[in-house]
Amino acid sequence: MRLSALVLLSLTCCASSPAVAPMSSPAVAPASSPAVAPASSPAVAPASPPPASSASDSAALPSPEMASLAFYVGSWTCNGHSVRKNTDEPLRVEVHPVLDGHWLSVRVFRGEKQLSDEFKGYDPDRKKFVHLYVDPSGAGSVASSGWEGDHMTFVSDLPSTPPFRSVFTKLSETSFSHQWQVDSGKGFQTAYNKVCRK
Repeated sequence: MRLSALVLLSLTCCASSPAVAPMSSPAVAPASSPAVAPASSPAVAPASPPPASSASDSAALPSPEMASLAFYVGSWTCNGHSVRKNTDEPLRVEVHPVLDGHWLSVRVFRGEKQLSDEFKGYDPDRKKFVHLYVDPSGAGSVASSGWEGDHMTFVSDLPSTPPFRSVFTKLSETSFSHQWQVDSGKGFQTAYNKVCRK
């Protein structure tokens, strides 16, 4: 799996390399095109966007683990910063519960362009938080043992070269950060940082 595919998650989840230009975070699969109907049938309308998040959305999260992510539900305005390129980019992240609250859908946008489609949840068998993502570069998954104070550290489910990790930090009820860190032989260093606010 290429590091470029993994880093797109940080636009997330959270630039297609640590210098996003893809966590969240965090950086992606293009928005699906409307299905094309046969010539004899009317065209199928595009899928409607997910409903806006509300307090009742976060209240519906069914487990203590998922409830710890209640603050994450909503619409976020973010700034992504590439350390290597020393550039910034505005991003938007939309998070809402799906599948009876067992997963959170995380969608990352640059302007009107969707960069990634992602899902964050908790695997009770592995006893780990899991983040899955797809983007134009590919797909992948990362996992975390859980909260360590105000942050979670996610590592790839597959070996990667160079090693990388994603640090998801709750700054407050209305802000979070997502850092992509890469170890190129000098220890983990931040390659991309995203800060989001409601």
